[in-house]
Amino acid sequence: MEKFKNQKKLSKENYLLALQKQPDLPQAYVELIFTCLPNEEDSAINYANKAVALVPNWVVPYIKLSRFYMGALKNKDKAEELLNRAGAIDTNSLLVWYQRGTFYFNQRDFQKAEYWLKKAVASEDEGICFPCAYNLMGNVYIETKQFEKAEAHFLKAIQLDSNYSGALNRLGKIYYRTGRFNEAEIIFNRELKAARTERDKASPYTELGNLYCESDRIKEGAEYYKKSADSDSTYDDPIFNLLNCYPKGITLTEGNILCKKLLNFDSLNISNIGNVAYFYAKSNNPNLAEYYVYKLKSLDKSSESFYNLTCILTIIGKPEKAFEALEQAAILAYDFHWMQRDPDLAPLRELPKWKEIMKKYYPDQMK
Repeated sequence: MEKFKNQKKLSKENYLLALQKQPDLPQAYVELIFTCLPNEEDSAINYANKAVALVPNWVVPYIKLSRFYMGALKNKDKAEELLNRAGAIDTNSLLVWYQRGTFYFNQRDFQKAEYWLKKAVASEDEGICFPCAYNLMGNVYIETKQFEKAEAHFLKAIQLDSNYSGALNRLGKIYYRTGRFNEAEIIFNRELKAARTERDKASPYTELGNLYCESDRIKEGAEYYKKSADSDSTYDDPIFNLLNCYPKGITLTEGNILCKKLLNFDSLNISNIGNVAYFYAKSNNPNLAEYYVYKLKSLDKSSESFYNLTCILTIIGKPEKAFEALEQAAILAYDFHWMQRDPDLAPLRELPKWKEIMKKYYPDQMK
């Protein structure tokens, strides 16, 4: 955070110096809005007003100030108000339409997001990044589970920019989700080739790892998870993905090292603790498995936590304790359908106590 503040300070000094030499630079005032910290709201408003005074019908100051309120102050009402003011100033502004679509997407109001983004992509203006607009439209359709429409928009974004990694990634995920693994593999490899830095390769490496593991190519999947971890040491996803490759993709020794690495990222992160507990359960280390899963339960009382406790106690051969945890998960309305399919709970489902708990807490589903 300190480095980020220093970068903002340097940018602010440069813009202020430019304005001392030439005070009628509206773009400089607009850029100064983004240098403001959360406690500098008055300064952000002042910079926006100065830009508006120089160019009265310019919508950009209102858009930038809206983003300041949303990003720095988390004030969505004020941010929306400013976007509405920009829209009133110029009712045909492509940039305002795009920003409104972005705003409503981030608010998860997908109906409004779709409305404004449709207006943006239908325009012939060159005022926005059209691949970005099509990509965002694709994301709207993913969120609303309209996968064919999402695919079409990601393909359009890629047609306009063949190296657009965001669109490539989301398109690959659609193919993966819909079982089109060959197409997904091609797209994720394209994303990999489009990566500008080594760190950018981490995500497509992980996606390819997921794809290969789902296709029961565990050793290949593990290799790609390792590449992902090497590409970005701050990215913990490939580490717990690697743990799930045991025993086909990694050795017991490698797994123990990965557990330490995962806990070093954040020893109180419930996802990390859960994955470590699961690894120790699968690798026949019941004492450590039980230690970490009870640590997880002490930090998180959610249905997911009790369900994970159920799985691990089942794996390490403690069905009575597992049923106690299962009952707590059921009280908290854990997903009935997944419990019936999860292979980790197969031993419990064979015991009479299972049906008792299911009938008690899920009477409608058990009819």
